[in-house]
Amino acid sequence: MRQTRMISVLAVSLLANAATLVLAGDSCIAAKERAAGRAAKAKLQCHARAASRSVPVEQTCLDRAQSKLAAQLLKAERKGACPGSLSVLSTAIDDCVGEVVNEAAGSGKCSASKRSAAARDVAGELFCEATQESRATPDPACRDQQLAHLIANFADATQRGPCAGNALVTANLIDTRIDQILAAMQSVGCGNGVIDPGEQCDGDPFCSSSCTFDITACCQMFPVPNTVCLAVPLSPTSCLDGTAFIGETCVGQPCPGNPFPGCTLGSCQDQAISSSSLCCQIGTTCQGTSTATGSGLANAVLDCILLTGSPMVGTCGGNGQCTPQH
Repeated sequence: MRQTRMISVLAVSLLANAATLVLAGDSCIAAKERAAGRAAKAKLQCHARAASRSVPVEQTCLDRAQSKLAAQLLKAERKGACPGSLSVLSTAIDDCVGEVVNEAAGSGKCSASKRSAAARDVAGELFCEATQESRATPDPACRDQQLAHLIANFADATQRGPCAGNALVTANLIDTRIDQILAAMQSVGCGNGVIDPGEQCDGDPFCSSSCTFDITACCQMFPVPNTVCLAVPLSPTSCLDGTAFIGETCVGQPCPGNPFPGCTLGSCQDQAISSSSLCCQIGTTCQGTSTATGSGLANAVLDCILLTGSPMVGTCGGNGQCTPQH
């Protein structure tokens, strides 16, 4: 059943209990680098096939690549927790794929060949990084070789064209995103995709820039067909003229004339999220719950606060302590 709640004293700053982060050796990071390379390659190959057939990219193809990435990251974590969450890495990978596709825009064999060449390059460069991570031996020539292959492959592709896409521009786009991926797996602290001590979340829905939960609501006003909505904070006066739906998203189009900031001609909707586990630490005991919707996560956090507990994205262990999920 859809839930609404009174927005009042729940507008609070949430603090988490410190949790112990087990930092792993190079094997976990190297495995994640290879997984990221495979995912980027697979998604770019989806776009390459679409270009060769002059059809839109198949979402099922992209979904398969994403599912494999999630499974490979979980497998890497079995070697010991290390930075680099699914959400953070997926964002960098998808940004990389989108930028390469835009650079090699168009359809036909030339565009398809350039996208395939970029797919091999990004995977090859991340495999280079993974090998260096495992061996703890720098090898800058490895990525240089990948660049040389990219330039040669783009030149070959142009023979089938012409088509859009410059090799050096593409290489710079890829390098920027690879650096972002590497930074996410080397850093410790808020924004690295790992729930470090003192954090409640990191890269998760409703997670603030300080890695604590910042639950919002959607305020819906006026009857159909004139329903409007807007995102609002949890405060007693944020939705006096409508109904507040905790954790839901305002979906629609901007109101004509923009009568007030954030006005959207649409409705509040509960959005699906990647399956998430929330743990509530209450003294020496904990309670765990799983959810796959925005409102489910938001309400689980607020329920924990009402129990005077500390919420965290994680699971409740047999010892009564919350364990970070990523």
